[in-house]
Amino acid sequence: MWNNEVLRYNDVVFVNSKIYVKKVMLRLTTGIFGVKA
Repeated sequence: MWNNEVLRYNDVVFVNSKIYVKKVMLRLTTGIFGVKA
C-alpha cells in the first residue's frame, strides 16, 4: 500500500540521516583526538 513518492522520500531521509550521523561521528572523533593531542 506504500506510495512510490513516500518510499522515495523515506530513502532520501534515510540517506541524509546516515550522512548526518557520519558527520557527527567524525566531529566527535576529531574533537576527542583534538583533546587528546
